[in-house]
Amino acid sequence: MQRKQIGIIGYGRFGRFWAETLAAFHEVWVTDTHQPTDQPSNFLPLPELCARVDTIFLCVPINQIENAVHALRPHLRAGMTVFDTCSVKSHPARVMLDILGSAFVVLHEVPRVRESDTDVPHYEQGEMFVVPHKVPEVRESGPDDTGMPRYERGGITLIASHPMFGPDSAVRGVGGLPLVIWPLAGDQDTYRAWVDFFAGLGLVPVEISPDEHDRLAAYSQGITHYMGRVLDELHLTATPIDTQGFKTLLTLVQQTCNDSLELFRDLQHFNPHTQEMRLGLEAALNRVYGTLLPERVSPDEYVIGIQGGQGSFNEEACRFYCKQHGIEHFRLEYLYTAENVLHALHRGKVDFGVFAIQNARGGAVMETIQALSRFSCEILDTFAIVISHCLLIHPEARFEDVDTVISHPQALAQCAGSLAQKFPLLRQMSGEGDLIDQAHCAEYLSLGKLPRTTAVLASRVCADLYGLRIHAEGLQDLGDANLTTFAWTRRRGLEG
Repeated sequence: MQRKQIGIIGYGRFGRFWAETLAAFHEVWVTDTHQPTDQPSNFLPLPELCARVDTIFLCVPINQIENAVHALRPHLRAGMTVFDTCSVKSHPARVMLDILGSAFVVLHEVPRVRESDTDVPHYEQGEMFVVPHKVPEVRESGPDDTGMPRYERGGITLIASHPMFGPDSAVRGVGGLPLVIWPLAGDQDTYRAWVDFFAGLGLVPVEISPDEHDRLAAYSQGITHYMGRVLDELHLTATPIDTQGFKTLLTLVQQTCNDSLELFRDLQHFNPHTQEMRLGLEAALNRVYGTLLPERVSPDEYVIGIQGGQGSFNEEACRFYCKQHGIEHFRLEYLYTAENVLHALHRGKVDFGVFAIQNARGGAVMETIQALSRFSCEILDTFAIVISHCLLIHPEARFEDVDTVISHPQALAQCAGSLAQKFPLLRQMSGEGDLIDQAHCAEYLSLGKLPRTTAVLASRVCADLYGLRIHAEGLQDLGDANLTTFAWTRRRGLEG
């Protein structure tokens, strides 16, 4: 190949590296939207650079490729060659063809965009094809109304490329490293000359279509950068007993996180296949995690985690379900909140979980809904029981001194009308953390951990269990129609 006049647009980490690599063989000029503080002697404004060069490499971030091509368009001349070097290929290929496509014959058809449920264009699968005729010679004609010179068919050669390396991975040279390359439009001889040039550098040209590149890259480069960022979140550090495998992981973290967060996000966002990769990776991690959990916590009994404490409506619901379904050998874990139940299921600490999901008067149990948004479980069954609320006070308290009623937000909602009518002066409140459970509140009142000026809205069972006095009962607004629906759940992967 004859010595070329090359322009590098984008003087970031890769642009600097690529300029230095090519400068050993060609005359290289560089430009950027921001003038670097250590401006090199070969730095030129974009118009001057385009006037000097015959070949341009776009080394800009993926999210800036469209702006860069728009800025470049008015300065192109007949016979020029334009490369992109982005780490995804379908998106920049489509951008170059859409913006510059009126100037030349398209030799390879990029798969067309179809609608998808993401913001990222998705491209139909299919190989590109070569138009079986020679590109005519370029003839420049007058400018169009945008000021850009118009060319007869031919004109500019467009090449999609992705050097599968960077300043870190090529620190010992580019020999043996792959470079993806594919002709989009223009002169085939020019394209072939560049393939031969890169092969002469010791690179390994890989000629695959943009869509095929993105499919492969999602599960090679995409997953590598994703795992590097995931491992970085664990703040891994070297230890005196590191294995070679762990050292490799530390190197992975260092190399991937040394690249900008902008590059990482662009790799994941602009490749239409990376979302599928991420979902598959999440599912694989869950499957591997599941293999480490016991099939049963105990071989002699089922361990059931419930949303409430001892004496709670959740306990009543759980015992009802077990009796209805002939489950005789079980042990209850009183976990107070739906989040605690789901967390225990996830960790393999309980076999089944029970929690309330909806009430006929109070509606959805938001505590449960929020917990379900953070954890995954399998809902095996739902069932309902009638809930009857009592107002409980300390046995040594005078009701005239009581100024507050505490309970679960759902219980207060189920009794809102009755409380407003019968006890309008009582301040209503819900506890935080485990104290959101009304049975736990009853226990705290009996132990003196809540002031005697507090009443608890809870079950009759709690009165007997914790030695509290029933001041009023049947406070639920719907009476015997106050049905609460509960879920019988298990962690995913548990059989039987």
